[in-house]
Amino acid sequence: MSLDAQSLKEQVIKPTLNYLNERNQATVDLLLGTAAVETQLRPLGIYSRVDEICGIGLYSITQQQHLDIWDNFLAFDPELASQIRGLASQRSFLTNPHEELNTNLAYATAIAWCIYKRARCLLSGSDVNDLASCWSRYFRHQDSTKSLALFCDSYNELVLLKPVKAAHQKHQAADAA
Repeated sequence: MSLDAQSLKEQVIKPTLNYLNERNQATVDLLLGTAAVETQLRPLGIYSRVDEICGIGLYSITQQQHLDIWDNFLAFDPELASQIRGLASQRSFLTNPHEELNTNLAYATAIAWCIYKRARCLLSGSDVNDLASCWSRYFRHQDSTKSLALFCDSYNELVLLKPVKAAHQKHQAADAA
């Protein structure tokens, strides 16, 4: 099952970001692009192997990224930590916090946002190349084979609903220039 980008934006990302007092359209687009490249907007399923290089849920957040956000970012901002903890379910979070990334889209969105917020990836616009660069620098898994071009293609196809072939040709022309 995959989500359409408009539903994800209006029913999950925007309400979650509003709850976190973040109202930047570029942040919305960055999270849409992240979900598009990481899981092709497929929210359910654990995208992991035994070595846990790949992540969990809509944004494919690794267990290590998840722990790192809690231990090295949210631990130093109790107010924000409390807000994000408020998005998680009461019992499941205590027994298996990583499962929240798989089953709770608002929580997963908040954690993905924290990854970018901690990195201070501040975008003033929604240029797809800028979004891709931010994703690659701050979110992309170290051992990932996903590229800037794949981010752009995924964003164009799944978010902007442009055929990939046309988007790919545009990237090739830009690379040649």
